[in-house]
Amino acid sequence: MELNTLISGTFKTPFGKLTILADRNQPETVVGAGFGATSDLLDRVEITRSSFLLSNGKLSKVITAAVESWLDGNHQAFVKIEVDQIGTAFRQECWEAMRQTKPGQTISYSELAKQTSSPAAVRAAATACAQNLIAPLIPCHRIIKNDGSLGRYGYGESVKKQLLEFEGISL
Repeated sequence: MELNTLISGTFKTPFGKLTILADRNQPETVVGAGFGATSDLLDRVEITRSSFLLSNGKLSKVITAAVESWLDGNHQAFVKIEVDQIGTAFRQECWEAMRQTKPGQTISYSELAKQTSSPAAVRAAATACAQNLIAPLIPCHRIIKNDGSLGRYGYGESVKKQLLEFEGISL
C-alpha cells in the first residue's frame, strides 16, 4: 500500500495560525486546512486518510497566493482552489453547497440540507459542517442556526464570528 505524502504550510492570520495540507502528488489540491495546532489537524485528517506521511516541502504558489489574497480581503480567493476531502456522498453535497455560499452571506443548517438530495437531513448537514477538514476553504463558518445565532464552530465561536465579520457580516 502506497502512502500519500502530504506537505504543509502555516500562515499567521487574525483568526489564529492557519495550517494547510496538500497532497505532494497534486500540490495544488488542499486535503486539510484549519486554525490551531498543526498536530490537531493532522490527527483529524488521519481519521479519513489512515495512511500518509508528512513531508518537508512548500505549498504551491497557487495556494500560497490564494491565502495571501484572502488575508488581503479577497473573499473569493479560495473559489478556484481544488479541495479533496473524503466523506459520504451526502457530506460531499453539503461541502459543495458550503462552497457555493458566497462571502458575506450565511445560510441555516436547514437551508444547507435543502441544497442536497436529503432536504430533511438537517442534523446530518450539521454533522457535515462539524466534519469539515478544509476550513475556511470550505466555508462552514457561513452556516448558522435557524434563529440567526452562530451555532458551533470547530475552532470556537469567537473565530466563527471573526470570520463572518471579516466577510462583512454584522453580528
